[in-house]
Amino acid sequence: MANTLTIDASAMNGVNLTTWINEYFAQFTTASTAFYGGTPDSAYGGTYYMNGSQVLATLNELVDETATPTDSGVLIEGSDIAYDFMHYGSSYGHGISGSIDSLTFGTWIDGTTTGTRGIGAEGEITGYDASLIIDGFDVSAAAGAGTDTTTNATYEIYSAIRNLDADALEAVMERYALEVYGSSGDDTIDGFAFDDVLIGGAGNDSLLNSQGADLMLGGLGRDTILGGYGADSLQGGAGADLIIGNQGADVILGGAGADTLRGGLGMDTVTGGAGADTFEIVPGGARDTITDFTVGTDVLDVSALGVDSLSDFAIRTNETGVELRLDTVRIQLDGVSAAELTNDIFVF
Repeated sequence: MANTLTIDASAMNGVNLTTWINEYFAQFTTASTAFYGGTPDSAYGGTYYMNGSQVLATLNELVDETATPTDSGVLIEGSDIAYDFMHYGSSYGHGISGSIDSLTFGTWIDGTTTGTRGIGAEGEITGYDASLIIDGFDVSAAAGAGTDTTTNATYEIYSAIRNLDADALEAVMERYALEVYGSSGDDTIDGFAFDDVLIGGAGNDSLLNSQGADLMLGGLGRDTILGGYGADSLQGGAGADLIIGNQGADVILGGAGADTLRGGLGMDTVTGGAGADTFEIVPGGARDTITDFTVGTDVLDVSALGVDSLSDFAIRTNETGVELRLDTVRIQLDGVSAAELTNDIFVF
């Protein structure tokens, strides 16, 4: 199952997603939940709502050794959300069913507008001041799905928020190959151990990968994109980007702007795009192919190799250009002739 998550952190001009959620939960001690916008159901001497569109988790802080509700909370939104034990009977257990689409971390604007429980849209919470919105979860569970967090993602999200467990919330996302769209601000987005699509959007973003074979797009702004262990596709945008591969056979595209590009340890294909680009070469790497090296505009940074002259390299001409060799390092420059090579194209 592949989901597309959209991150809206415009209220903060960007966000470090994982760090922010951890720090947000760390402020509080417990959480209490209530359902809104559904069908009323009487049980245990009270009125509860089933098949609703919202669950509000009010976050409590410790005051005088007492858990005290704050104005902060997480609004869970979707459809047909219900506490199974309360609404379907004891045979269904204590699971949460229904679908979850989005989470809104925030506060009530005036500190008192907590919503009014009622039927349908009239009972939904409005006027919620969002700090962070994560939209696009698109997870669901049928009534009776239980509380197994490996099979019931709806309950897993609910439980993670109820227990202020940022790691468990991240585990929901990590179990799927996700597309993650950043906000218009300066975002930091960590990839997971799967095949991810990370899109920074506007702003000076940091896209960080772990183990999957990923597509990472920086977008507008001066972005930092770090590949991981997989065969990644890493692409900058209009800004002066820093793009670094890792151990896989990466495809790197700088885009417009004066970019700094480093392939890493795999057999990488690197394209600078428009602008005066710097191609960094590191020891221990496999054969890197630079597809659009422009003599007089772009430079090869070989300072990590411990050389100080073009003459330190063996030069081989081939059908597509020239190859520079130094020990195990191979640098293929497509479209470049041996006659064009001088010390001026290097940073030693």
